[in-house]
Amino acid sequence: MSKTDKKICIWSLSDGKSGHINQTEGLIQALSQYREIELVNMPILSRYKALLMITLKRFAKLNLKLPDLIIGTGHRTHLSLLAYKRISESRVVIMMSPSLPTYLFDLCLIPRHDKPKVADNIIETMGAINRIIPSTLESPDNGLILLGGPSKHYSWDTSHVLKQVETLIVNSDEIQWTIASSRRTPENIKNEINERFPAVTFVLAKETSTEWLPKKMQESGQIWVTEDSVSMVYEALTAGAKTGILRLSVKNQTRVTKEIDRLVSGGYLSMTPPYTDEGTSQKEFEGLYESDRCSKLLLEKFDL
Repeated sequence: MSKTDKKICIWSLSDGKSGHINQTEGLIQALSQYREIELVNMPILSRYKALLMITLKRFAKLNLKLPDLIIGTGHRTHLSLLAYKRISESRVVIMMSPSLPTYLFDLCLIPRHDKPKVADNIIETMGAINRIIPSTLESPDNGLILLGGPSKHYSWDTSHVLKQVETLIVNSDEIQWTIASSRRTPENIKNEINERFPAVTFVLAKETSTEWLPKKMQESGQIWVTEDSVSMVYEALTAGAKTGILRLSVKNQTRVTKEIDRLVSGGYLSMTPPYTDEGTSQKEFEGLYESDRCSKLLLEKFDL
């Protein structure tokens, strides 16, 4: 599919969570490869106002160009999406498994670990859609380690994680490593990493811009992620890097832990540092670029 001069207007809604923003921007970025985009960021409405708009079609005078698409991510956006759909009579795309019935939305993009049902308005995705673009710039000399933190799925043990990091670094001394934290990573880990791995660059999540991680992923020949961070695992695979996970203790078998286990057993992830081409069963995710695939299916479905 090639880019045309046709312009489409998109109203975008987000609950402000970084992961949800990442998903919405990833789809819009992919759509912009094929259409000129006029983007309007719409506010989340109060429950009362949204229900009035849905039931009575009130507060309909927004003095805005009506959209061709309305896209949202996050449970707090659901009623607002339906309210804007009511007054604009446009198509609504929700980028998650919604808390409201799926038939209310024109298209639902749902990760496979949420076990979506089969329906004409549902597209199952490999992980959550993201902003990462498959890379042609990766260097085997660059390695990236991404740390998550405590979660409802896994127990976090800093000592256990850093032992795996040490094994990785000691066995790959020709690689220039960068370690990055996430918003869930315990902050006291910084001093320990700097002390134990003085030759490694450590970056706190709060010190980076939104463009830092996508750029770093594109430059890295291999990426290791603590297994609690399933979204970063899929981002690494999308970038095209050789991807491995640092193991944690499972609290409970959940959809997230089962998805990670499925990727490991399928040979898509390495789990024993260091990564080597010899003796690993890691597969390539050929063409794993879900934002691009879904954008083309969306344009086709709605004839945009």
